Amino acid sequence: MTVASVLLFVVAVCNAAADDKVIKAVEVLKGMDGAGNKTEAVNILRIAAEQDSNIYAMNALGIVYMNGIGTERDTTAATMWLERAGEHGSTIALHNLGMMYKYSRGGVRQDFTRSYGYFSKAVDAGSVMALYDKGYMLYKGLGCAQDYKQAIDLFRRGADKDHAPCLYMLGLCYRNGYGVERDEERAMFYLDRAAMFNYRDAVEELKRVNPENSINDMVVIVEQSMEVPETMPGIAPAAVDTSSLAGNYQGVLVVYDWSGQNVIDRRPLSVNMKMNGGWLHGYWCEGKDTVAFRASVSENGRIEFLSGMTRQTDRYITKDSVLYRFESADVNVGENSVTGSIRLYSVSEQEPQRPMYICLQKDYSDGDIANEIAKDDTRLYAWPNPFSGNVTLGLDLSESVESGSITLYSQSGMPVFAATLGALQPGKHSFTVAPSIPEGVYVLHVTAGTCHYRTVVVKKN
Repeated sequence: MTVASVLLFVVAVCNAAADDKVIKAVEVLKGMDGAGNKTEAVNILRIAAEQDSNIYAMNALGIVYMNGIGTERDTTAATMWLERAGEHGSTIALHNLGMMYKYSRGGVRQDFTRSYGYFSKAVDAGSVMALYDKGYMLYKGLGCAQDYKQAIDLFRRGADKDHAPCLYMLGLCYRNGYGVERDEERAMFYLDRAAMFNYRDAVEELKRVNPENSINDMVVIVEQSMEVPETMPGIAPAAVDTSSLAGNYQGVLVVYDWSGQNVIDRRPLSVNMKMNGGWLHGYWCEGKDTVAFRASVSENGRIEFLSGMTRQTDRYITKDSVLYRFESADVNVGENSVTGSIRLYSVSEQEPQRPMYICLQKDYSDGDIANEIAKDDTRLYAWPNPFSGNVTLGLDLSESVESGSITLYSQSGMPVFAATLGALQPGKHSFTVAPSIPEGVYVLHVTAGTCHYRTVVVKKN
């Protein structure tokens, strides 16, 4: 909910229960009365809140301080006035407090637990809107234990009052069988009802043929020795020898519903990793998107990402793909495999991605590339990387060679580009090439006499 819509709601209530001065002050702060003075309007609200215990003025003051309208932003004052309004019975103020901490508004640190607490208080005070707010948090497990059944109880109470968001969420639960037995007929009833109120998400869901967890026809080829779990497993990260992480990996990214009990997507995934200067560097290749990342690795198998963002499609966000930030991962590293959970955070939606599991095996399709990259790439570099047209290769030789060559290999091990270098003298050399190849991750292999050097390059259009 935007600031403007919150203040508009305050005015609507004030028309019936507040004096003209408070109504006028809110209109000035909303910009509806361009001739009014916003500083004076804030003072009017403050006097009404302090002297008359006007809960509508208290709520408006909270919004004013939260956003710095007519006064400086003051998170402490915003929280105080909204809490006082809530103590006097304003469910709107409790809702605003929940949204404040859910979306990190007004300069506060995002805190799902506090947000869930305020939404719970609003439900206890009789708010219909908060039935959706609290149910949404339970549905996804934000600030509370994930629980579809408790969420459904709240959505059903809201649906009985024709609250469109609750009707929509209840329809999703029946359609997917989340917390209840799957029932397409009931799902369509609730989704149709929500669509009657022009609820856009319900309209979009009615256009979709299948529920979100119907992916039986999707096939992702994974090595037979790799087990892709049907439910999100509990991860017990183990001690990691960081040098064993280096290499090229192929596998699958498994996405589960919010409970972790249903697979809703499987995506082919390629990852290249190497240790450099104590940091884990790599490339994450998912679909057509290739992104670089950097991370620290603890001894207990926890990976904390310092950089790296990727775009993924989301069934419920139709306007565009969603930008996610890499957060952390808990992994188990085998002799030739990496498995574990990975956590992403949606920058636009300001909430975590669903539970995700990676299942990767080391790829030796071009020999033991992983070890040679970790060992030799300090003498070979490529710039820029990623590249779109030309790429310059740099090589430092300690002795002369009679001939040299450059070869680019795809991740399947097929050569896609080759060039001859001729005789080379000791010292630093640079070569600029313009390989006509599709977007993707490639292994750059330079041969100089009997020596071989490899590194990874990324082509982006």
